Amino acid sequence: MSGNNQTGRTLYIRSIRANFRYWHKQIQDATHEQLRKMRSDFPLICRAVRQGANHHETHEQTIDFALSAFHFAELSGEWSEWGLVLEQINSTITLKNPPEQCRLLLHLSQFFRLDHQLEKSFPANLQLIRLCKLHSFNEQKVQAFVQLANCYLEIQDYQNAQKYLNKVLSEVDNFPSHKRWKAEMHNALGRVSFELNGDLPTAKKQFEQALAQFDYFGDRLNYARISHNLGEVHMKIGELANTGKYLTLSETTLMQIGGLKDISAVQISLSVFYFIQGKWEDCEAKCRQVNFEQLEAYGYYSHLAIALNNLGNALSKQQKWGEAESYLKQSIKLWELQDNKLELSNTLGSLSEVYLGQNQLQLAELYVHKAIESINGMKPTLKARNWLEELNKLRDRIQIDKEQQQALLSPLLS
Repeated sequence: MSGNNQTGRTLYIRSIRANFRYWHKQIQDATHEQLRKMRSDFPLICRAVRQGANHHETHEQTIDFALSAFHFAELSGEWSEWGLVLEQINSTITLKNPPEQCRLLLHLSQFFRLDHQLEKSFPANLQLIRLCKLHSFNEQKVQAFVQLANCYLEIQDYQNAQKYLNKVLSEVDNFPSHKRWKAEMHNALGRVSFELNGDLPTAKKQFEQALAQFDYFGDRLNYARISHNLGEVHMKIGELANTGKYLTLSETTLMQIGGLKDISAVQISLSVFYFIQGKWEDCEAKCRQVNFEQLEAYGYYSHLAIALNNLGNALSKQQKWGEAESYLKQSIKLWELQDNKLELSNTLGSLSEVYLGQNQLQLAELYVHKAIESINGMKPTLKARNWLEELNKLRDRIQIDKEQQQALLSPLLS
């Protein structure tokens, strides 16, 4: 290499390192609100990491920066893009430091889980567990099991989630640095109690413990997420004052520092909060605050499908049949796309009610049978059992209306 080329490369490597120092300082010194405003800089930060990964002289700085930028990347909402950046590092840089490789795999698994890319999240996490066992990294193994439990929660496999949480219950207190992961564990245990067993008092206790720990750390983002979960529990218990308190607190905080997925999730819960109180117009208004276009653009089809379902239900209660039918059918297509039979059954049932409200009994009967067929054979979670019970009641109502209609027509046919 000529002297000029060598000088040029040296200057280029220095510029990459200087870039890392600049962005590291910007991120480390920023408040939550400032980090949120920095989202427009996210492509520049990704480009800096990719440049660093391409040159062996800057591998060390690349890894250090990528691992330290976790919180900013989480707040950015650009989880898929950051996951790809970490994937590039994992595939192009040979990590000689096993603890560093553990951290990278943990981050990889987390970002792919946040982005619902579970086909990538599970393998990264299983690779992490193998590495922890190979090097006897018991502390990192606790993190891996909690993370794996969170992956199972994403696919509503609550039995396996509970299995991996049980593996860490006796170990988590042995590692003082694991207080954050203990908070994650309490949150995951709360979700299992809530969804699998319907054990609301236990779920409430677990969420409250997680909330207190995230409050202690000053972690406003996770504090807002757990507030959302607590709001859901209070809603199931029927304590509407506390429901409104926690959900409003969560939404207010997330609107300041949260990403699209978290904001949409709490807006959806608030729409349900209004719905169960019979506030159909408030429910409709909250559903329309959900950013449908961005949810579709980012591929958050589950959140989009729920929001469309709830909007359809709110319109149905106001007897705006045409609009209700349109939104519910959009939701059904998304559930079919995701092969989510449980949620599909719920929306099919809602569409059946739209037709029942218009006295279109054949269509109402057709869709309630589709809903029951969709839910039959599924794992008997509390939600599945409750929805099947409601669908059977709806089927009986339709049958009664059919019989009454037939009785009225009989004299005319004789």
